[in-house]
Amino acid sequence: MDAKSGSKKRSKIIVNSIVIEHGDALRRFLARKLVSAEEAEDLAQEAFMRLHSVDDITAIDNPRAYLYRIASNLVADKYRKQGKHV
Repeated sequence: MDAKSGSKKRSKIIVNSIVIEHGDALRRFLARKLVSAEEAEDLAQEAFMRLHSVDDITAIDNPRAYLYRIASNLVADKYRKQGKHV
């Protein structure tokens, strides 16, 4: 295994542990900001996918905070598209 594939494997393990550890809290966070639980679940999944697409999660100082920033930005984008203010 080369260094790059080792880094990707480490990143995947870190992301999976963040999803397991913070997934429910993130869904509750999003549910407070959105109209329905379904919307919250959709945006949570999108946030997890975006976190998973980061090449090297170990380069991020606080992956949990990064995940919540992604989620907050997704909410803002959703409301911006609907013409509402967050």
